[in-house]
Amino acid sequence: MIVSLLLVLKDLSLLVLVIYGASQFKFFYQLFLPTSRNQATPYLALFFGLLGLLGAVLTFPIAGKEISLDFFPIIIGGLAAGPLVGLGAAMITAAPYFLRSDYLYRLDCTMLILTGVISGLLAPSFEVWAMMDGYSSRISNFLSNKFTEPLAPGSFSKITIYFLLSAISIGLKTSLLPLFYGISPGFNTPLFLWQISTTFISVTVGIILTMQIIENLLSKEEYILARQAHKTLRIADETLPHLRDGLNAESASTTANVILEIAKASAVAITDSKNILAYEGLGADHHRVGGALLTRATKDVLTSGELKVIRDRKEIGCPFPGCPLSSAIIIPLKGRDKTIGTLKLYLGGDRELSSHFINLASGLGRILSIQIELAEVARLEQLNTQAELKSLQAQINPHFLFNTLNTIASFYRSKPETARELLVKFADFFRRSFNKPKEFVTLEEEMEYVEAYLMFEKARFGDRLRVVKDIAAGSYASLLPALILQPIVENAVKHGTSAKDDTCSILIKAQRVNGELELFVEDNGMGISPQDLKKIFVMGYGQGNGMGLSNVNERLKAIYGENFSVKIYSRPHKGTTVSLKIPQRLN
Repeated sequence: MIVSLLLVLKDLSLLVLVIYGASQFKFFYQLFLPTSRNQATPYLALFFGLLGLLGAVLTFPIAGKEISLDFFPIIIGGLAAGPLVGLGAAMITAAPYFLRSDYLYRLDCTMLILTGVISGLLAPSFEVWAMMDGYSSRISNFLSNKFTEPLAPGSFSKITIYFLLSAISIGLKTSLLPLFYGISPGFNTPLFLWQISTTFISVTVGIILTMQIIENLLSKEEYILARQAHKTLRIADETLPHLRDGLNAESASTTANVILEIAKASAVAITDSKNILAYEGLGADHHRVGGALLTRATKDVLTSGELKVIRDRKEIGCPFPGCPLSSAIIIPLKGRDKTIGTLKLYLGGDRELSSHFINLASGLGRILSIQIELAEVARLEQLNTQAELKSLQAQINPHFLFNTLNTIASFYRSKPETARELLVKFADFFRRSFNKPKEFVTLEEEMEYVEAYLMFEKARFGDRLRVVKDIAAGSYASLLPALILQPIVENAVKHGTSAKDDTCSILIKAQRVNGELELFVEDNGMGISPQDLKKIFVMGYGQGNGMGLSNVNERLKAIYGENFSVKIYSRPHKGTTVSLKIPQRLN
């Protein structure tokens, strides 16, 4: 009696040991991950099918007859990965039986396939578990009244299903004994009952142990994912205060340090579209901050906008001989659906890139992109607020107010009708200034605001100010950010009339070229020196406190990108031309 039990345990232990050994290999472990379940089905079916063939030669006695354990790997395959794996494993295991001409072996083949399908349907991913939980919860409540501690939710249903599968498989196997060997007196002995019961319990325990091994694999994956999420959230929390001002050298340096410490990379780099903004870790001696991009791989990511995984030094493409970096993940940083930079995590030496490290890097790239885009949105809102304030300040400016009222007063006696018209326009101009401007207006609306401003300047300077408008047909319907053109015209008037006694000519030109609206404001003033031209966009520099042109420039770049910044062409004593381009949008 004991010998038969030991034989069953020996054969089961061998099968469980093979599964445990396989679970220590990375390839086998990854087959059970949810992300690779569909692609892993044929591999898992093959593995458990071959294991079923091994089980076919592992036999134990029942009533003096030999029974194989070919059904055990099929049950595990179905429970672990679903009915397709259970069916596939059963078909591989049953193939030798099916090739035999004896109908009894084909009947055994059919029963194996039935076992695979049933075990697959009872897998945790199917609704049978929920149904079993409903019944087992009633039993659990009953037992909790009889014992001091209730059963854990769901635990009873697993054991129930394991017992059920064990009973089905052993029942199917033993039901074939009379067909294969005929009715034997040994079927009615206490030894037969002992062998059936011990086999039933042994197989159930084997299923429990093997499923626990597989569940530990999934628990390990959940633990790793939880650690990744914790690292990502910690990095996001520590970098958020620094990225509120957008992506620059200072914020990039702090962010790279945080990622290097928490992600445990060998080196971390952050770039914009042209230069290395920050670099921390191995290779800092030649990957210098502020320098141009060195690696070909980084340039490829900026062009494609896709994450790139590099597993050898040659593919990194660093031109520096002896660079210690051996592998890398390059993640695009995006803002407004454009690639504006990259995040690069490097490993050195013999360290290998794992799928978990790649997923961590990818998640960090998405988090940083979101933070950068939020910073851009906040900056754009601030610029719009500044534009509104500039509009009010320009009109309420004491000098503007004083000069305009003096101009109106000068016409009071000589041209009373003109004075009255200017006063009405002046009131209307101020009323419109206090209204909250829209984010986008048509060129026609923007020109109305510009012409209202110029009306007072013309009244003030008389024949000394000459304005020519060259607006191409169809351009008036083009949309552009509000208060983009007026500050440029105001700047031209100031510089065109400040140091010249002769006529100041202002040309305002608009045209549509290749799907873009091109605007030009040209004056014949004193021009701007090359030294001053370099500082023209610095906030607070120049006569207008740097607010007008710098605000226009920053707003255009924030909305449309670097390629749509303000361009200024100027020669001393020859005048200045300010140009800008806006992607074509019609109202």
